[in-house]
Amino acid sequence: MPTDPIAATSSAPATGDPAAAALAAVLDAESIAALDRLADGSRSSSLVIVEAPGDDVAVAAGTHVARRVVADADTRTVDVRVAAPGGDRWQVAEVDEQIVAPARLVPIERTVIVVAAAAAMTRSTAEHLLKTVEEPSGRALFVFCVTDAATLLTTIRGRASATARVELAPATARIDALVATGVDRADAVEAVTLAGANATFAAGLAGDRTALDALRTVAAAPLRVDHPTTAAVHLAAAIDQVAAAGAGRAAGKAAARTVTRTVIARWRNEERARIPAISTPAEYRDVRKALEALDAAEWELAGFAPVKVVLAALLSRVTLRRIRRPGDDLRP
Repeated sequence: MPTDPIAATSSAPATGDPAAAALAAVLDAESIAALDRLADGSRSSSLVIVEAPGDDVAVAAGTHVARRVVADADTRTVDVRVAAPGGDRWQVAEVDEQIVAPARLVPIERTVIVVAAAAAMTRSTAEHLLKTVEEPSGRALFVFCVTDAATLLTTIRGRASATARVELAPATARIDALVATGVDRADAVEAVTLAGANATFAAGLAGDRTALDALRTVAAAPLRVDHPTTAAVHLAAAIDQVAAAGAGRAAGKAAARTVTRTVIARWRNEERARIPAISTPAEYRDVRKALEALDAAEWELAGFAPVKVVLAALLSRVTLRRIRRPGDDLRP
């Protein structure tokens, strides 16, 4: 199994740290510099925001900020924590346990709390956290990690002293980073393609040939000729394999969303490619229905609907009226 290219621990200094070097292989140089500036300017702040094209990348970047903030401190005098929801959405009880309670502790020097998937809070949950963010006890620093800062509660966003937006390094650089850990280049290319911005998932996928093959099969499945229940089961089983291989339940859920978005994007391209060959009103309605269903699925994913529900609903809508053409796979 290859090393995780964005794994990080909170106690080691950033300079010369293998985890920092690995993060540099995932993010572009300007992004690393932006994170360093954010950390250097937040030593007296209580809230900063890290924005990245992927929740796992955002957390790795946020952890980098936390590590730099405390790099010069005696590790016995600081408390660095990563808080993450157990599911698709933060629950009030999780916020209290992982964010509010630690922030109330009085550290010898500083408490830094890296909040993963900070945008995955309902308005009521975010408002529950607001007082803690606005009036932190001790010297607490919150590092909110998001894919889009605009999705945060306005009052929380306004409380931040600064925001850093980071970007992924080119795909070729991320592929090279996986190859450097011993992964076959073809597997690295496939893993980065399937995983998109989810670098942690890409690393786990590249090192697990069984899971990679299962997802490769799912990603290549046709939208119109596979039975919806079968397609949903195959995708769920493939994601479960990734989680069982050691990525963890939370990583498995993120992986499910990543792969589903990848497959939806490919299916959309397939439907658009059908447009020039449309010759009847029925075909036009069929393609339009498929494109509308794909758009609806993307919105449902963005709204944190369960992946299996989104996929099953999508495929059911599309296959209500499907058109088979010569050469199509005619599986039931």
